[in-house]
Amino acid sequence: MIYLSWFVFTILVGILGTYRKIGGAGAFFLSLFLSPLIGVIFTLASEKLTDIAYKESMLKSVDEAKKANNLTDLEKLHELKEKGILTEEEYQEKKNKILGSN
Repeated sequence: MIYLSWFVFTILVGILGTYRKIGGAGAFFLSLFLSPLIGVIFTLASEKLTDIAYKESMLKSVDEAKKANNLTDLEKLHELKEKGILTEEEYQEKKNKILGSN
């Protein structure tokens, strides 16, 4: 009876692990060989796959916004250079600073 409950809880931890970074197989075998309690602790400590995807999408949107901001800054610099407010040296220096910050 103890082995049956151990195996049932191991399967449940494996199912829980499919939605986490640890994965279903990792959670299953960790629970099977150590303990379902240890397996559930490690599984719950593992990051959710939805959180990982959310973080990646947020980083991507921040990068895109930064690139758009850099483009706007370069356009403004070019206008200042064309109006004669900035020298060629100042323009190149500021342009390299903007492009180097990517």
